[in-house]
Amino acid sequence: MHIDAVAASAAKLMYEALHALSPGGYDAVLCRPNAYCISADKMDDSMADSIASFRHRKTIYRLWKREGDKYLIPRGFGLRLERIGFKIQPFAPWLDPTLFPMYAQYLRDYQQEVLQSALMQMRKIGSATIEVATGGGKTWIGCAAAAHFSMLGAPVIYAALPTDLLVQLVRVCRKMGISIGMWTGSEKRRGAVLATTAASLYKAIKQKKGYLYDLFSNVGLFIFDESQHLPAKMLISVTKNLPHAFILSMSATPYHTENLDEVIYAISGDIAPRRVLSSELIERGYLVPIYIFQIYTPVSLQHGKLANRKDYNNIKRKVWMNPVRAQFIGQIAKLLAKLNLNPIMVYAKEIEHIDLINKVTGNMFIKISSEINIDTRRLLLDALCTQQVDRRLYGFAITTVGREGLDVPCVRSVIHATAGRSRVEVIQVPGRLTRPWQDKKFGVVVDLVDRVPVYERQANERVKLWSREKHWRVFRVNGLAELEMVLADLVNR
Repeated sequence: MHIDAVAASAAKLMYEALHALSPGGYDAVLCRPNAYCISADKMDDSMADSIASFRHRKTIYRLWKREGDKYLIPRGFGLRLERIGFKIQPFAPWLDPTLFPMYAQYLRDYQQEVLQSALMQMRKIGSATIEVATGGGKTWIGCAAAAHFSMLGAPVIYAALPTDLLVQLVRVCRKMGISIGMWTGSEKRRGAVLATTAASLYKAIKQKKGYLYDLFSNVGLFIFDESQHLPAKMLISVTKNLPHAFILSMSATPYHTENLDEVIYAISGDIAPRRVLSSELIERGYLVPIYIFQIYTPVSLQHGKLANRKDYNNIKRKVWMNPVRAQFIGQIAKLLAKLNLNPIMVYAKEIEHIDLINKVTGNMFIKISSEINIDTRRLLLDALCTQQVDRRLYGFAITTVGREGLDVPCVRSVIHATAGRSRVEVIQVPGRLTRPWQDKKFGVVVDLVDRVPVYERQANERVKLWSREKHWRVFRVNGLAELEMVLADLVNR
């Protein structure tokens, strides 16, 4: 069947299913495909605020609105309405959450549970956010979800920011026997499921033309991976054109980088009940435990109130671009390698920072950034894991492309060379270490703490975030000698 006919048929099916039930008997009615309406007799402003508003930087944002005698609440918050006693009109009561055996066979038990949990939620409100720790196989879940809706005749689009995630999805879906194409600036292959970058999709929507736009206009399921990195404006622009579509968001860290978590949930629904944290997978033997050691660097700096981003960046540059600090990173790397805790990943965020580290340490690390195309990055990292590189290399230093979609299981330690307290980065970076590898019993993170007030506060915030995982142990060590002693004890257990 031609793709346009399939899309039209799927859109008609979903529209009819949406209106199959009479609104009578419901407190919250889908008066619009992406919003519930509640009578003003049953709701007031304070109740609407408790469900669909949040505070960000001293400003209150209301994601609801009042129109005449009714309140409009985003569809993604439907289960919140249900929890306080409202009877909500289901988005798709016909949706069967039972997985197709031909695809379920590729999933571990917890992956099946996550997807079924999401499908049951999507049956109610048409959207769900799933949380699965790094290394837990979100890509396999995404492929199974895509296959589920494709079998129902619904066109599926998968979108992510980095091309790395698209390549990973295509590879996994093909292992499952799913027809999948990729649509980016450099590659255009069609399939029952289409993987594309958020940038390509955003451009197609803005231009309102082309194959990608036509498919998007009739999409049955929209999956966006690592949604926390999508700019809120882009996310809203994309999804406001999907009133009838099912929406699935996937993340290891469902917290928005702009602290606009509620915007994600309004669009793609709250986190589905079956969540998978790293510690569960460690206990079940799928991942390895993490030991995190915070250590002070030689850098010390006092500062007054940081009034704006410029003030903060000035401090950052003085600290990160300090050659003594870069040399300290080299000393830590030598210590880790001495104990066979290499390859090492240095997370340094910025290219200039990596260049300084390599200059001071005599090019100890392969530089990995978005400047290097994805195929070359993969070849370099694979060569590192198979030891087909210069043995004088200790590992690789990576920018923000290392936050997600990076699958290098041979990495045994991470030097966290940047300050910060972003919930996304703080959880994602250690997650790079959890994947098992030959003779790898655990992963080690060395977290640098500078004697700078703002960075010491951030270090304390990182500890709080890491502490949610009981198998991510956090310690403070005093100097390189103590670090070597505790690591040696760990290695020799």
